[in-house]
Amino acid sequence: MHIALESMSVEYPQEVLIKRGSTSAFVEQSGFVEVNGESYYCIKDSSEMPPFLMNVVSGSNHWMFVGSNGSITAGRRNADNALFPYCTQDKLFELVQTTGPKTCLWVRGEGDSEKGVLWEPFCGELKSGELQRNLYKSIDGSRVIFEEINVGLALTYRYSWSTSDRFGFVKQSELINLGGEAVEVRLLDGIQNLVPYGIDQDFVTQFSNLADAYKKNELLESEGLGVYYLSSIPTDRAEPLSLIHI
Repeated sequence: MHIALESMSVEYPQEVLIKRGSTSAFVEQSGFVEVNGESYYCIKDSSEMPPFLMNVVSGSNHWMFVGSNGSITAGRRNADNALFPYCTQDKLFELVQTTGPKTCLWVRGEGDSEKGVLWEPFCGELKSGELQRNLYKSIDGSRVIFEEINVGLALTYRYSWSTSDRFGFVKQSELINLGGEAVEVRLLDGIQNLVPYGIDQDFVTQFSNLADAYKKNELLESEGLGVYYLSSIPTDRAEPLSLIHI
């Protein structure tokens, strides 16, 4: 399985320069919008609704279920080939902060303090009047977009999930400066709690903590490639095992 991180351009009617703190950038109502020439339905203030489950369709053997709060489970063919842990809807919603996308931004604008501000989109409760979270889903069901507008920083962060025959699952991210001032940003954008090869659904269900103990990851800097694997065959018995398949 592969995950590709790409940039995304969204045609957005409220994309105008604003002053910090102005709510003019907020989406005013739900309805149909155009995104990169495709039709989407936008649900404004989606975070004010109870979480609900959606699926992202694919023309291949991908399967993906996404919660309106950003939680996700996905894989190929069946649950034994899951990329993120496959679980029931209630558990899926509870895992939103530990599974799937994770983004942290350190932002400092002109005239700000030297330390700047830490912004973690889609994390925690909304501050009334400062943040708005919106949800977009394509008419054909092949892509879903999550959006958080921060008028205190005059920034909008969006990410989307879709599938690709070449890349597998594709997460695209975009950061938009809504203000007229230059902004310095340090960005950490990634994913959490991937399921490495060698763990089937029965093991995840019965021994999830043991599976976590055997997870390993490395970065191949020359290739820019992250590798996720098991340090050995998971077992709770005192015996040496090796997870090497030729």
